[in-house]
Amino acid sequence: PPPPPSASSPVSVQIIVSGDPSDYDASKKAAVECAMAKVAKVECGAVTVTVTAASVLLDFIIITSDPAATKATVTTALATTAGASTALDVTVEKVPTVAVRFCPPNP
Repeated sequence: PPPPPSASSPVSVQIIVSGDPSDYDASKKAAVECAMAKVAKVECGAVTVTVTAASVLLDFIIITSDPAATKATVTTALATTAGASTALDVTVEKVPTVAVRFCPPNP
């Protein structure tokens, strides 16, 4: 089995939303990062998003000291497309995928 999450294990959230990747300039990316931070109950600076074509795939990384709790909080808050759409102020097309990413230990 994978090792338990460490204090530096990021939580990954992938969300398919409507629109075009070009809709996500620096300002819009900052806005959805802070919206996700609010959902995850972390600071805006703890969240980064990568935008790719899917319709639009928002791939968030949330850095947190309690990845299991953050995953549970985000999963609950974004459990429906309507709830996720409201929380992030974008039109979510599919219920988000939320996972803790396991980081290999430092040598």
